[in-house]
Amino acid sequence: MNNSAGNDDHEFVTYSEFRGFVTETRTGFVHLESKIDWLQSTMNIRFEAIDKRFDDFTANINKRFDDHTANINKRFEEFTANINKRFDDHTANINKRFEEFTANINKRFDDLNKRFDDSNAKSHREFVGIMLGFLSINLVIIGSVVGLIAKTG
Repeated sequence: MNNSAGNDDHEFVTYSEFRGFVTETRTGFVHLESKIDWLQSTMNIRFEAIDKRFDDFTANINKRFDDHTANINKRFEEFTANINKRFDDHTANINKRFEEFTANINKRFDDLNKRFDDSNAKSHREFVGIMLGFLSINLVIIGSVVGLIAKTG
C-alpha cells in the first residue's frame, strides 16, 4: 500500500489504497491503529490542501471583485465627469444664446424707442406748424374783417 501522507499529487485515497488497507488489516500485517492514524493524517493533509485551495480561490474571487468594483467606480466617475462637462458646456451655450437674444431684443427696443421719440418730436413740430398756420389764417381773417369794418366805418 502506498503511503501518500507525504505525497500530495492526488487529493483522495484511491480504491487500490483503500483495498490494500482493508486487506492488510484483515490479515493483520499492519496494526489497525497505525492505519487509522495514517488515514487521519492523510485526510488532514488533504483537508488542509482543500482549505488552502478554498482560501486561494476566495482570495482570488475577492481580488477580482475588488478589481471589478474599482473598474466600475472608475468608469462611473469618468461617466459622471463627462455628463458634468456636457451639462456645463450646454449651460454655457444656453447662457450665451440667451445673452445674445436679450441683447438683440434690447437693441430692437432701443431702435423702436428712438423711432417713437423721433416720431413724437416730428408730430409735435407738425402740430405746432399747423396750429401756427391756423392762427395765421385767423389773424388774416380777423385783420381783413377789422380792415373792412374800419373802411366801411
